[in-house]
Amino acid sequence: MIRFGTGDLSHLSVAPCPCGRTSPRLIKILGRVDQVTKVRGLFVHPGQADEVASRHDQIAKVQVVVTRRDHKDEMMFRVELKEGMSPFETLKEEIEKSIRDVMKVRGEVQFIPKGTIPAGAKKIEDQRTWE
Repeated sequence: MIRFGTGDLSHLSVAPCPCGRTSPRLIKILGRVDQVTKVRGLFVHPGQADEVASRHDQIAKVQVVVTRRDHKDEMMFRVELKEGMSPFETLKEEIEKSIRDVMKVRGEVQFIPKGTIPAGAKKIEDQRTWE
């Protein structure tokens, strides 16, 4: 019995391989089962996003978006500010420093209008494709 405990979702194919192999095989990685996501070799947890947000009183809501460009992972930290707050460069730099301190991965901060992140949205949105 073989047990895979990686948390990765993949596609199982029972079709014979062009090389002649006839046993079932995994074709490709489709995504992850849970909210924990691996970014640049390090696991990023939803609680870490909350910890970054808790360090800054101006933040109302956050969402981490992970994408892939030129075979490199990129992490965007989308931030909704509290009512009456406006984004400024110093705050962006402070949040980016908190991201590095807490998550150990560099992430870019993007300020978005209040209400952009829907209720019940995933804390970590993995938009990478593996094809």
